[in-house]
Amino acid sequence: MRYKIHHEPMYVFECKSILHNIINGATIKDEMEEVIQKRGLQSKRLHVEKLFQNSITLEQYSKENICLNLPGYEDTGQEMAEFLFKEFEITGGDNVTPFNAVDDYNFLLSIGIDNKAAAILFGLHISRDDWEKQIAREIVSPPSIDDSEFFMLVNNSHYSQEEKLCILKLYFDFATYHAYTHALLQYTEGLLKDKINGCIDDVQTHMQFVEKQLLTNNAVFTKNKYGISANDDQLYHVYPGIYRTNCQTLSWPLHIPSPARVIIGTSVFKLEELCDNVESDDVKTTQFLNCLSDSTKQAILKLLKQEPLYGSQLAEKLNCTGANISQHMSALSDLGVVYIKKENTRVYYHLNKEVIHKHLEDAKWLFG
Repeated sequence: MRYKIHHEPMYVFECKSILHNIINGATIKDEMEEVIQKRGLQSKRLHVEKLFQNSITLEQYSKENICLNLPGYEDTGQEMAEFLFKEFEITGGDNVTPFNAVDDYNFLLSIGIDNKAAAILFGLHISRDDWEKQIAREIVSPPSIDDSEFFMLVNNSHYSQEEKLCILKLYFDFATYHAYTHALLQYTEGLLKDKINGCIDDVQTHMQFVEKQLLTNNAVFTKNKYGISANDDQLYHVYPGIYRTNCQTLSWPLHIPSPARVIIGTSVFKLEELCDNVESDDVKTTQFLNCLSDSTKQAILKLLKQEPLYGSQLAEKLNCTGANISQHMSALSDLGVVYIKKENTRVYYHLNKEVIHKHLEDAKWLFG
């Protein structure tokens, strides 16, 4: 497996994601709430909110500062942007936008192919089976297509009549939409760069972790996410995802032999770690509540709230044997609600208020 790590985001992806959400009325907060509900992270809400904070800040900044009516498009910019990012839900549940076609066209241009019909058909998932068969036979350039064949393919597609008219509008006015898209992406990237640079330290740390994963066991790719073999010789360009902090996206433009692009959100691994810890944390919270129902353990915690004590002091104050105190302290230490600190020849027990508060907060979500 070959890969190249990028420490700067793929700005076209960041800009596309932000513009898509703004125009379709979606928000990162909605995505965050969906993550919390689907992954059972109610008890970890504060941790999740922290992981999404950079995205939420970037989104708020974008909403306040992005102007869609760019110079030269003062009267038409808003309408054009809404058209380009309007979502179509196609068979299979995938969502596509006219922007997908423009993005695919830009990719084709980058490898020396000027074929707007191919870009529209690929970008909007319209009847591409025959083309994929030809590409599989090592025909790199998509075949040319005349107007009549293009109209026939669109007409026979699964899109509604209204959506078909939108596709034809894109085809006939493609040069205008392409020029506006170029201007909009350039403008949005310039607007976002300074804001994104503000979280560059988090990005660097994240990509170092990603590279470590790739160097050790290729876990980023082989963890049943993409279906990619560790023996794959394809080149993958790996980028951080800053706005879509929870994403793992593999983009292979047009199925044409070319470097694949992988976007890995800067918090996706931390969210997975939170999910992995939820079950064990819930067990510990339940055990902590059981501790509170034990009169001796409850008395120990009350005494330690006043001051740190060593074992024989606790035994004397509670009229218990040293062995009994040792058993109670072992259980409390396993839960993290007390910790030990050696002073001279004695080992003192200290109350860990932060962990106690965490267990109580988790209990509110667990039973609330």
